[in-house]
Amino acid sequence: MEVPQKFITFGYIIKDDNFKTLEDNIINNTLVFEEIKPYPGYHGDDLPQFDNKPGHIFFVTKTKVSFEKLHRIYKSVRKNFAYDFIMDMGEFKIKNQEYPFLRVKKLKDYLSISLIQKLINNEDIVFEKSKKITDNVIVKIDKYFALGKLNDFVYNDLENEKIFYLDINQKLEWDKFIKITDNVRNNLVSFPTFDSAIGVLYFKEGLVDTVRVYCDKFSADMLLQIRNKYVEAIARFEK
Repeated sequence: MEVPQKFITFGYIIKDDNFKTLEDNIINNTLVFEEIKPYPGYHGDDLPQFDNKPGHIFFVTKTKVSFEKLHRIYKSVRKNFAYDFIMDMGEFKIKNQEYPFLRVKKLKDYLSISLIQKLINNEDIVFEKSKKITDNVIVKIDKYFALGKLNDFVYNDLENEKIFYLDINQKLEWDKFIKITDNVRNNLVSFPTFDSAIGVLYFKEGLVDTVRVYCDKFSADMLLQIRNKYVEAIARFEK
């Protein structure tokens, strides 16, 4: 499928996440998480450091907002907020219960969390009541992607030089994805560590199933090797 070398598209990521429940700088008795380990499969020394700034903040809502509602909230809140930030949405599931959320990135300080939450609340958004959630969760995040294209099977993230998307041309459920990823890592023992997640990119010509990879100093050839190992492992699991 022919796509431009640089482009913006929409899609989603499914990933394993580690959360910390926030109790300060939020509206009382609401459920708000901070992501504490964004790339759990990567073990390098250069993971993102927020330097006393919040990581990604998840405001859990009573009901899932529509795509249009998300953008109307984003537009309204940005008008009344002191600086720019990024907002997207998604959901996670625990014990068969789904929890929708609005995710906010690039906040400059913890005091901003309650300020932005109050502005979201003014848009008729009701937040989930506070509760303790200690499990690791599988999160689906709907978001925009700014991408370049390194070759026929590898896309690079233009907003984060350590993130890539490998076209595997196969839909994977989470349980199978974990097994296949373990198999791929076992067959790439000489490679540095990398974190991976499921990614789906939407194009006019059709969607692309990908593996999202977070890694450091991987060449296009190394990324292509990882992609090929995924394709080989998928074929073996399909037999």
